[in-house]
Amino acid sequence: MRESFQLELEGADMRAVAGVLYELYYRSMVNSWPPYVFAEGVDIDFISKVKEQGLSGVEIEAATVRTYNTEYAAHLLGRVGAIENWDAYKDLDLDGDGTPDYEMDDTVGKEGAELAFESYLRGTAGVREVERNTSGKVVSEKWTTAPPAGGDNVVLTIDIDLQKQVEDILSQAIPQLASEDTEGAACVVMDVNRAEVLASASYPSYHLATYSADLAENSADPLKPFLNRAFQGVYAPGSTFKMVTAVAGLESGIIEPDTEIMDTGVYTYYQDDGPQCWYWRQYRRKHGLVNVSEALEVSCNVFFFDVGRRVGIQGLQEFAAKFGLGEPTGIELYEETGVMAGPEYTQSMGQTWYEGSTLSVAIGQESSQFTPLQLANYIVTLLNGGHPVLCPSPQGGQIQRLLPGALHLRTGGAGLHRHPAGESGCGESGGCWP
Repeated sequence: MRESFQLELEGADMRAVAGVLYELYYRSMVNSWPPYVFAEGVDIDFISKVKEQGLSGVEIEAATVRTYNTEYAAHLLGRVGAIENWDAYKDLDLDGDGTPDYEMDDTVGKEGAELAFESYLRGTAGVREVERNTSGKVVSEKWTTAPPAGGDNVVLTIDIDLQKQVEDILSQAIPQLASEDTEGAACVVMDVNRAEVLASASYPSYHLATYSADLAENSADPLKPFLNRAFQGVYAPGSTFKMVTAVAGLESGIIEPDTEIMDTGVYTYYQDDGPQCWYWRQYRRKHGLVNVSEALEVSCNVFFFDVGRRVGIQGLQEFAAKFGLGEPTGIELYEETGVMAGPEYTQSMGQTWYEGSTLSVAIGQESSQFTPLQLANYIVTLLNGGHPVLCPSPQGGQIQRLLPGALHLRTGGAGLHRHPAGESGCGESGGCWP
């Protein structure tokens, strides 16, 4: 290499210069390859020195760069970067003009909204014909296609001030928790009436503006700052699941609003030393006779053990699915679907399912695991009945769509009926998501 390029440098300097010269030589042999980019983000002093040299074949061009006007919402906004898997992009023809849309050196969305709305945000490239003289200076240039055009705007439902507040609260409160088992946290805030996500925070987070500089440190962090716990973390729902059990019992006619069940402290239907109510386990006290509203208020395990047993595991699975638990929410960003406990899942894990396992499922335990987004969506759906959502359009007016996985609450014999949403997003030029 040293002899080929007649270099008189040593060590790292020699390798660096040889690498650049090799790239230039190789690209001169392959006309279809884009020009070699020597440096990016250079300052005005560097530009002046290069121009003073009058270097043949060297050009200085302005380019667009992604800037971030907030330090927050990193997991939601995502980032852009170079194409890594060229095979996934080389034949894509999103605009249907018969010509592939991507070049090997293009920048694309990598995560978050940048990836989810790539087809909206991506602009249209143009082709420019440049004529040079023997010294490499540009003699003339013209566009052989339409000039390049920027992409469309995407409108999110996120309230950035609320997002900031939620992220700040998590970053201040979580490190103060005494438990050694605390690894992270997530919070999803939704508008109950419009079923839109107003804030979605995952702790710890990271900074988009310094992503590359912080990459090694964040990748080695055992708390996994790049993990979007709100959409991708799955956790046992605990007592939040008791409302599913309550709705299943009510809609199935197994209980009425005024049906009372005696809390005996220990549920003895299957055996005398059966599962206990938390109140008995901690204080050796009982809730006595409680109806469904009172049972929810005091989180009485025995009440929901009995209702869950009578509803059965299939009934619990049916109503959990109607609320979107263990199911895709339809949000445009990448999400985990979690799992709703049942015989099939238990057996797939090589374990044994027992009839009494339904009791644990009824109070949000056993193997059920859902995302914070699913739980928030479940509560909103319970409260608003899955009404249509009106999203603002960047061009003015409004575009109507249904909340993904919308569950319509009806009266009478129809009970609860889940209607899958149509296409996600808010139209051709705007992205609006819950």
